[in-house]
Amino acid sequence: MTSDSSADADRDETASHLQGEYFPVVHLTVAERDGTPVGYSGTLDGGLEMLFVDASQRGSGVDGALLTHVLATQGVTRVDVNGQHPGARGFYEHHGFCPVGRDETDDAGRPYPVVHLALEA
Repeated sequence: MTSDSSADADRDETASHLQGEYFPVVHLTVAERDGTPVGYSGTLDGGLEMLFVDASQRGSGVDGALLTHVLATQGVTRVDVNGQHPGARGFYEHHGFCPVGRDETDDAGRPYPVVHLALEA
């Protein structure tokens, strides 16, 4: 997705809720390198609610390590991805997820399509 001011505002709005609202309700896992956080994931009731990796660590395997960990230890079977980010969808499909549904807006009603993915049986 090309960055624009409304997308940046939406991202900033979401980020402002992470620590106070989202982190307390998920099982949070933090990936570290040499004692420095480089990524995190959050799971809830079998869903991967968030997985973020610092831009400087992309391509280093942190994302795959976090996903492998939550699949093995936290019973994750589903994830939703922004339909405008085919790389994210491809990442999860590479790890065994397949599309099971789609919504044209996100949970907040914003015009970001959401693709629902689940692990193949």
